[in-house]
Amino acid sequence: MNGDVLTTLHYDNLIAFHKQRNGAATIGVFHRELKIDFGVIEAQDGKLQNYIEKPTYDFAVSMGVNVFKKSAIRDFVEPGRRLDIPDLMLQLKRAGLPVLCYSEPCRWLDIGRVDDYQEAVSAFQSDSSEFLSS
Repeated sequence: MNGDVLTTLHYDNLIAFHKQRNGAATIGVFHRELKIDFGVIEAQDGKLQNYIEKPTYDFAVSMGVNVFKKSAIRDFVEPGRRLDIPDLMLQLKRAGLPVLCYSEPCRWLDIGRVDDYQEAVSAFQSDSSEFLSS
């Protein structure tokens, strides 16, 4: 798990999904909208193909929360060798191993981003019980 994540994801559901489907790896996924404040031009050979005024795009993004089957990744991870998670996931996929994606309705903020950090501070101050179990 990344250290700059604030989420209400139910980890037990993520792990159960991973085990039930026998994944080599499972990526926690969150749907995030990206609003573009400009008209987006699609052109080819200097000619207008499409003009989209201030579009909103929806992406499935990695939450920075992952589950791995130790035996499945053993051959891909070497002591002392750097291996980023995206590279590991793609290597597993290329090897034909099941890399799953899990999503559930929850709150997720990447507090390494200024906007998300400010939202997290505000949310935490107004109702910290959303993020803390009693």
